[in-house]
Amino acid sequence: MRTKGLTDMLVREQIDPMTGQSLGCWDTLNSERTPEISGSPKIVFCYYAQKYDNESIGTFIEMVDTNKLRLLEQKNDSGYDMNDTENYKENALPFIQTNFLVEEIINLKLKKLNNGNLSIDRVVKKVDKDRFSSLQYGLWYINAHMNNIVEEKSSDIELLKKFCTGW
Repeated sequence: MRTKGLTDMLVREQIDPMTGQSLGCWDTLNSERTPEISGSPKIVFCYYAQKYDNESIGTFIEMVDTNKLRLLEQKNDSGYDMNDTENYKENALPFIQTNFLVEEIINLKLKKLNNGNLSIDRVVKKVDKDRFSSLQYGLWYINAHMNNIVEEKSSDIELLKKFCTGW
């Protein structure tokens, strides 16, 4: 689902299919889209690549260069018994996700556009860049918006904590 389609779904009221109970919806922070339920919490940030990519790519590069971005070390999954699921989940899977992220980043090339802006292209089209894009967008949002928070209502902070921890 493309980002626009995802945003369209997030601003619609969701109904629990088992109970029929309304789960509500969210409002956007930076767009004119209106949620189905007025007064919904402003949670969704619409990332427009044409508008934010140049800045977010620069932020990603700066975070890597200054060691502000720190990842789990890369590990191979040898030495883990895949049948011991608890041990495997704890000691291998987080590192494997880091390996996948690094593979995605290695497959990318920085492209300077005619207008001076930056863009990212995949070298091999079969390799996705979803992990990289999520990390890039997240770092940009933190740098551009979260670092500048001076004062927030405690309810907004609690709502953000719930959102980030999966409720």
